[in-house]
Amino acid sequence: MKAWLLPSLDGVEALRFGEIDEPKPGPGDVVLAVKFAALNPADRYLAERHYPAKPPLPHILGRDGIGTVVAVGSDVSGLKVGDKRAVLRGDTGVSRPGTFAQRVAVAAGAMLHFVPSSRRSWLSRGRSITRCVVKRTGRA
Repeated sequence: MKAWLLPSLDGVEALRFGEIDEPKPGPGDVVLAVKFAALNPADRYLAERHYPAKPPLPHILGRDGIGTVVAVGSDVSGLKVGDKRAVLRGDTGVSRPGTFAQRVAVAAGAMLHFVPSSRRSWLSRGRSITRCVVKRTGRA
């Protein structure tokens, strides 16, 4: 699978496009096929050593993203393959790989239900994401 890899904490300019293994859901996790990911200021701070976390390198940034659930781990209820969900913050992109990849394993409790304001919003390459409504779902 393809991902943007951060080989060192020398800033976002160090990001390199590369191949990594497919994520597998652990207990309480889901795997999300990422449709949209955002560069959060905290991602930049982490990449520049201005954030308390020091993840193992190479690291995958990305605390925020929207996509479709493609796998569900044990001990997960309320989520199923095919659900469209968002992830905002949590440990994704900090102490575990983030959303700057084709797929990401995320704690089910960190998932938010994504309700686009229209079908066009989902297809508009992210321009309408700010008009979506999110609510907490998917407790492990």
